[in-house]
Amino acid sequence: MVARREDGYHDLETLMQTIDLGDTLTFQLSRQDALTCDDPHIPCDPTNFIWQAVQLFRKKTGAQFAVQIDLKKRIPERRGFGGGSSNVATTLYALNQMLNTEIDEKELQSWSQVISSDAPFFFSKGTAFCTSKGERVEEREMPEERALYIINPPYGLSTKRVFEEFDRRALSGNLEEAAFSVEPRLRALKAELQKRFQTVFMTGSGSALICEKGEPEGTPIRFIKRDDTWY
Repeated sequence: MVARREDGYHDLETLMQTIDLGDTLTFQLSRQDALTCDDPHIPCDPTNFIWQAVQLFRKKTGAQFAVQIDLKKRIPERRGFGGGSSNVATTLYALNQMLNTEIDEKELQSWSQVISSDAPFFFSKGTAFCTSKGERVEEREMPEERALYIINPPYGLSTKRVFEEFDRRALSGNLEEAAFSVEPRLRALKAELQKRFQTVFMTGSGSALICEKGEPEGTPIRFIKRDDTWY
């Protein structure tokens, strides 16, 4: 975290990496729009980033179409994994392919930041240093595989609330202290994990934690890299 901007966003400096945890989206052109999800807690209304990406694509291209989208939710919500942002990128990419609109991928990447500042990262090859609001993406080489584990607590965090607490307390650096203030159980969980792991850090604005150099626990992480072409 660097500083709060005049537009209300924050200047960030963050290294992001794709892992083998992802939602599955299925697209099919149809007679009317529809979005379904296997998780009943996920809204399928206009607040969903997927629908916002569909509307953005229509606005930018002028294309007339209806689409049926099925979402199989695997990325836990409000844990700092960028699930909604990755769905924005996937939706824009998929519509471009289905409709043969031939929009340059860099253009799609630029469009995606309208919905989420993290979405442009998901057009990268999987390892990137992200700055400004997060939308400036500089490719990096994928790091060597490491024995990392995800600890996923049974509660999430509102990114908006964490940033508000960050500003209220005039903090600097990462978001952990703000997140711990919003959700005190998270501080206690990290302290407990530090008894068994040498390294424990939060993902994004939380609430999931990443652990390294200790006894295996939680869900193992595998780094993945995108090829030059998606299929």
